Amino acid sequence: MSTYYPKDFIKNTLIEEVKSIGSEHAYLSFILLCSGIEFLGRCCDTSDTSWATNKPNGYHFKKGLNLFPSHYSRIKTKLYKELRCGMTHGLMPGGFKLTEQKNDPGGNLKYESHLKSDQSIIVWEFLYKDFVNACKKVISTKFSGGDKMNKPFLYVGSVAMIN
Repeated sequence: MSTYYPKDFIKNTLIEEVKSIGSEHAYLSFILLCSGIEFLGRCCDTSDTSWATNKPNGYHFKKGLNLFPSHYSRIKTKLYKELRCGMTHGLMPGGFKLTEQKNDPGGNLKYESHLKSDQSIIVWEFLYKDFVNACKKVISTKFSGGDKMNKPFLYVGSVAMIN
């Protein structure tokens, strides 16, 4: 049986495994990034001492976006309603267009302008880069010893081993 601690889960699953999936299946990895952003928000919510919560919808996703570059804050609600909810509930990105750098052979889409204008095109590699930086912020945060971040939160193995 494997026991996962939050910071190891972030390193191994959210950074490494999502990268691997994204390199082959970028569209599907957007779903994982949306869920990952929400998970990062849960990690940073020190008002909750456990992973169970009764916060309003969108609270943790938007809190996770606080770890991203400041221009994301301008469109937090849109990212939550259209991208996160659209992708995790219906596999549709709402008003966003999703792409990868390989689909932009002319190099017209630049990281420096990603999501900074009214353009609603999300480039997987750019979002992933910002996501990894957000993950690293959580990993480097010093949480108190009794905090949920210092306790196992996920057990994966056979049912016999879990019971």
